[in-house]
Amino acid sequence: MYRSIVGIVTLILTLSASDASGQDRRPCPVAEAGTLVLYGDIGSPIVLTEADLLALPQTSVRGTPHGGEPSDYAGPRLEDVLAPANLPRGPQLRGAEVTRYVVVEAVDGYRALFALAEFDSAFRAEVPILALRRNGAPLEAEAGHFQIIVPGEMRHARWVRDVACLRVARDPGTN
Repeated sequence: MYRSIVGIVTLILTLSASDASGQDRRPCPVAEAGTLVLYGDIGSPIVLTEADLLALPQTSVRGTPHGGEPSDYAGPRLEDVLAPANLPRGPQLRGAEVTRYVVVEAVDGYRALFALAEFDSAFRAEVPILALRRNGAPLEAEAGHFQIIVPGEMRHARWVRDVACLRVARDPGTN
C-alpha cells in the first residue's frame, strides 16, 4: 500500500513539475496526421485510422462544450479504442493492473491523464468516448479529427480536442 502511494505521489510530482505554465506542450512523438496512435507500455505502437475507429461499436453521449449548446457526440468508447492493445479489462483489471493509466495527447501537445479503470465499463456506468461526430456531423475544425468526451465531468479540462495519441503507462512503483 505504501509503495503505491509513493508511486502515485512521484507520478503526480513528475507530471506537474514539467513546466511552470502547468503543462509541457511537446507534441506526441509518434503522432501521424489524421490517425490515432496507441503506444507506450503495450509493445509496439498501433495506428488507428478514422475508418478503423468508425468500424468499432459507436455510442452517443450528450454534453455541453465550453460556452456552447448541449450537443450529441458519437464515437467509440475508449475501452474499445484500446482493445487492440490487449490491456486488462473487467475482472482482469485488478491488483497491480489498476496502476495503469492513459495519457491522452493532442496535436498541440496538450495532455490529460486518466486511470485505465476510468475507461472500463465494469468500473463506471458512463465511460469516456472518442468523439468522431457532433450532432451527426464531423467535428468542427477546432475540435480536430477526434475529441475525448467525458460524460458527467463538471469541468472539461480532460475533454481533449484534436487527439493524436493515447500513451499507456503504469505506476513505476509497481512490479
